[in-house]
Amino acid sequence: MQTSKPLSIQDPATRPVRRNTSGFPGVHKAENKWKAYLKINGKRVHLGRALTPLEAYRLRVRAAQDRGITLPEKDYFIRRIQAG
Repeated sequence: MQTSKPLSIQDPATRPVRRNTSGFPGVHKAENKWKAYLKINGKRVHLGRALTPLEAYRLRVRAAQDRGITLPEKDYFIRRIQAG
């Protein structure tokens, strides 16, 4: 049986995303709006567009919850959103 370790800031799943301008995983800028997506079964599923990266990330979190998908980075980013 595998034991899970608690996530820390150093875990790759919780580090801020450095390759995109939004700072959130699954969110990138497209045509002056922010686009949210999830990868499901290896395919990118478009979730919608928003005016801010935070709104797009909230779309992503809501869609993941609706589909029963656990986002490993969610807790870190939710704390980041609430802090500032």
